[in-house]
Amino acid sequence: MITHEELHRLLFYDPDTGDFRWLIKRKKVNPGEIAGSVNTRGYRNIQINNKWYGAHRLAWLYMTGSFPPSLMDHINGIKDDNRFCNLREATPSENCCHRRSTKGAYYKGNGWEASIMKHGRSHYLGRFKSADDAYRAYLQAARQLHGDFAHGV
Repeated sequence: MITHEELHRLLFYDPDTGDFRWLIKRKKVNPGEIAGSVNTRGYRNIQINNKWYGAHRLAWLYMTGSFPPSLMDHINGIKDDNRFCNLREATPSENCCHRRSTKGAYYKGNGWEASIMKHGRSHYLGRFKSADDAYRAYLQAARQLHGDFAHGV
């Protein structure tokens, strides 16, 4: 596991842009080049000493001196936006609340229904005449149940 000191020796992190840049020459990389690549899930990863690290977790280490004890959440939902102001610690439940989802309001029979998940349990919010009404009910419940981690509010 990389240390805070070794990270500072190898990379420069700009908390305002979220970019890591190499400070040293590596095999195919020159000093000043942006470190890492974006994986198929949309996260930027950086390889150091044959081990891959999420750039968001390295940003936390760089800024605080220690790895986050739990999961990390990108506040704006953009997985490779690693600006320090866009990162926060999250529990597994909070992290799930912030995932993008098409659920919440759905057409069933001849009307619209809404539901929301919390701690693995579905909460039925009611039946509505329009998709907008169902979605508003979903957003209100999301604010109440998920607070700052509510997606789409």
